[in-house]
Amino acid sequence: MISTSRAEPTIGEAERGIVLWLLRALALLRAAQTLPWLTVVFAGRWETYRHPGLVVGLYVGYMCWAVALFARGLARQGFTRGWVAADVALTVGCAYVVGRACMPGYATTWQNWTLGPAMGAAILATISVGPLAGVAAASALSVAWAVAAWQDVAVAPSGAGQVLGSIASLVGFTVAAGLFAARLRLSARQADASAAEAFAAYLDQAAAQGQLLKVGVAQSLEYLLSQGEGRTVEFKRQLPKDNNDSKRTALKTIVAFANGAGGTVLYGVDDIGQPIGLDTSTMPIERHRDRLADLISGCIAPEPSYDLKPMHLDDKALLVLHIRPVEHGHTEEHGPYALFPNAPEFYLRHAARTDRASYGQVATAFRQAGREETTRGFPQELSLKRLLGHALRALGVLSSVK
Repeated sequence: MISTSRAEPTIGEAERGIVLWLLRALALLRAAQTLPWLTVVFAGRWETYRHPGLVVGLYVGYMCWAVALFARGLARQGFTRGWVAADVALTVGCAYVVGRACMPGYATTWQNWTLGPAMGAAILATISVGPLAGVAAASALSVAWAVAAWQDVAVAPSGAGQVLGSIASLVGFTVAAGLFAARLRLSARQADASAAEAFAAYLDQAAAQGQLLKVGVAQSLEYLLSQGEGRTVEFKRQLPKDNNDSKRTALKTIVAFANGAGGTVLYGVDDIGQPIGLDTSTMPIERHRDRLADLISGCIAPEPSYDLKPMHLDDKALLVLHIRPVEHGHTEEHGPYALFPNAPEFYLRHAARTDRASYGQVATAFRQAGREETTRGFPQELSLKRLLGHALRALGVLSSVK
């Protein structure tokens, strides 16, 4: 959907390109649907209207509105719901008034310039807001246009067929355009997901070679921010507070990354990928780093393999935590990973969501991912002794429990 709001997460590069292409296509479509009526002006067939001055005035006003609408949409790369609703409402009004202003027999002809813009407004609502909004817009526009044009039925036997055929065209084009746009955006999202996975693989390789975040730091961070949250990327505004609920909310993502394909957590970034920075007025960034490392070692067992670096982007202090996936099989030291020191809690990552999972679900996820060498050490159930050992290690009571 081509709608924009401050709460909407950042979209990927491929989807952004598709959105811009759709915006331009919608602008050209509206122009193609509105400009042909100028032939009526040049022909001078004003006798086909009851109120020609009203029809011309509405046409000029509508053209000005369309220019303003798409100029703003292209500048902001999207339409808000309010602008889409205003476009539909204005088009509904024009469809009714212009249709009634036509002489009988001409409301279903080119003299009524509103049918094309009505299609354009319904298509814009479908693509920008969603299918339900498109259905509502197409219904309102069809009713307004049909009520105004129904006068043609009384003067022409084919009038009813023309009205119903025009409505069918309006609805059909709206549905087809919505399906086409949805397919394009789905393909773009899949391309973005593949690019994000490829970049995550690059980060894993760079970490293995000891080069993580040493080359192209700013470019790497900007790329992660542009991709938005996903299966291997999470944004956090700040580090967890000193209470169990806050710690659980912050650390469960780390557990999910460790139990899955790994991932990167950026601290000091809001939900839409804008760096806001950690508060360094009372605590330097290095202290933030040490505190997060202590939380990981004290609350997650066994301790996952990770890189934790303080970084700066646009003068904002960030922490970049990269969790490596398990590569050498699950043992006492290599998972499955659980959140402690209370009862062990397992988590898995699904798209941009972190979900609670059972021990068996974690094992199944690894097997489905084809990491058989990782799951050979999985017991069917986690023994009480092993759970107790992890809990004691998380509390610092024991250094190892066999």
